[in-house]
Amino acid sequence: MVTWRLITSLYRDRIQSELEDDIMMDVAAPGVSEKVVMEQLFQRDAVVRQSQLVVDWLESIAKDEIGDFSDNIEYYAKSVYWENTLHALKLRRNTSSTGFNVPLVTELDPDAPIRQRRPLADLDREDDARLLKYLFTLLRAGMTDEAQRLCKRCGQAWRAATLEGWKLYHDPNINGGGAELLPVEGNPQRCVWKVCCWRMADTEHFSKYERAIYAVLSGNLKRLLPVCESWEDSVWAYFRVLVDSLVEQEVRSSGMGSEELEELPREYLEANWTLEKVFEELLATESKKVLEETKEHYHIIQKLVILGDLDGLLEEFSNWLTRSPALPSHLLRFMTHLVLFYRSLGMQLKEEVTVDVLKAYISLLMREKHVDLIAFYVSHLPPDLATAQYALFLEEVTEAEQRQRCLELAREAGLDVAAVTKMVVEKLFIRERHTD
Repeated sequence: MVTWRLITSLYRDRIQSELEDDIMMDVAAPGVSEKVVMEQLFQRDAVVRQSQLVVDWLESIAKDEIGDFSDNIEYYAKSVYWENTLHALKLRRNTSSTGFNVPLVTELDPDAPIRQRRPLADLDREDDARLLKYLFTLLRAGMTDEAQRLCKRCGQAWRAATLEGWKLYHDPNINGGGAELLPVEGNPQRCVWKVCCWRMADTEHFSKYERAIYAVLSGNLKRLLPVCESWEDSVWAYFRVLVDSLVEQEVRSSGMGSEELEELPREYLEANWTLEKVFEELLATESKKVLEETKEHYHIIQKLVILGDLDGLLEEFSNWLTRSPALPSHLLRFMTHLVLFYRSLGMQLKEEVTVDVLKAYISLLMREKHVDLIAFYVSHLPPDLATAQYALFLEEVTEAEQRQRCLELAREAGLDVAAVTKMVVEKLFIRERHTD
């Protein structure tokens, strides 16, 4: 299901791009906003556009898995954050006890634990750790607005504000539009905000999920990967950073960027990302789980669909068909429909492999006696082979009524019914003579 979702998204864009190849793209006018620069980049650059589609696809999968997650996590949401620490500090102020006290922060601004190098109350630390993991999960699912809403419900509106700064700046009034003033979008100090996010992701005092949250927002891949537990998570991290760095490079080259960006590492600002490089890097992962998942059938298919590598895809199909144990029936069905989909687009496919995939699936249908489906798939084989394959199937059909039904289906599917019937009769005649 999710692989078809990816194929739909990518090929809608790829087909549309081919149709629009002859249309001239707008050239960015000097002095346009960051947002316009980004929109024009997406309009003309298929790699950036399709990489974002991959990010959207992986976020949609994560969103499906969340379900009612957002409702379940708000049982502990409070309008006052760090309420246990607040209560402990009030208690100490109101009592003259000089007994043993656990050292706690003495101030409750957001930076206090880092600045004072003192802890919060245990329950508040647990709440914070849980909240940060939930926030990252929401960002992983592309639900930034939901993450901000949760921050506010937990009394951490300041944290919601830190998740806001990624928006590209755009003032629609600069070029003197209409008489009415339009609202300004985005963050005019986004460059400063981004450098701060990068530094926070690099700061060891923060938990791994807090670092990952700011790594997502700043494109800091090194701090993002440690919390990526699956193949989907890792691919999402790479593609998210790919899009982020290419947009940043475009903003800088357009003259929109700020000097503060110089404080971001050169390897980020000058990264030369390609789709192939993402999957090469993925093979160097230290996670055994992710490495194992790269070998799964559907992940291999998804990777080759993203790369648009049809020859590589059919080569994999060919290898899978020769291996044992036999492929799961659902996977074989999917492979068959995928080659038929590519054929319908007029793509050049290796005919031999396409025929092998179809024959393997037809054999499965024959074994499992899906009588009504066989004619349709046989009709996609080359004519001579289709006749022989359907005749082979009809030999096993002994009931006259069912055989008549099968011939009707063959006619509807466009098979040469006369040739099929002739071949069946000849084979039966030869068989009878042999038994005599």
